[in-house]
Amino acid sequence: MDAEYKDIFESLYEARPDLRYPTLQYRYFTLRQDPLGEDGVAVRQAIDYADAELFTSRRRRIRSDAKYFLFVNFMEMLFLPMRIRGEGLTDDLRSYIRADLDLLVNDAARRQGEREPTPGTSGQAVIEPELSGHSVLESVALNWKNLKLSDLRIWGED
Repeated sequence: MDAEYKDIFESLYEARPDLRYPTLQYRYFTLRQDPLGEDGVAVRQAIDYADAELFTSRRRRIRSDAKYFLFVNFMEMLFLPMRIRGEGLTDDLRSYIRADLDLLVNDAARRQGEREPTPGTSGQAVIEPELSGHSVLESVALNWKNLKLSDLRIWGED
């Protein structure tokens, strides 16, 4: 991943204003996750927990674009429609998010690991690359029907 894009995704995921943007509307966009308050915090905590678990189990981190992909999709495709309908965060929903993130992140890491070349010589240090947004997107597509959040029927049957 290009270092500049890596920095951009990290900035977006951190949700802090970036004064490098030329106008107030662009600076505000970097904070637009915040209006959903507690929901945004819950999603970020779940993603950060999944990242820590992935590091513990596979010595691999979730790359910033993948974190932001997950965050935006959970916020825009789950919490925003629920808020509009008048529903809020529940303990069950928190557990669904954690379970689904665990499924997606571990499946994505497994699939990405299968595609990665193995080191050529014995004794060569294996440096696990970060989990990419592409791998997470692939995992979402392949596990759609296995997601606990799909049971909420927010997105219909298919």
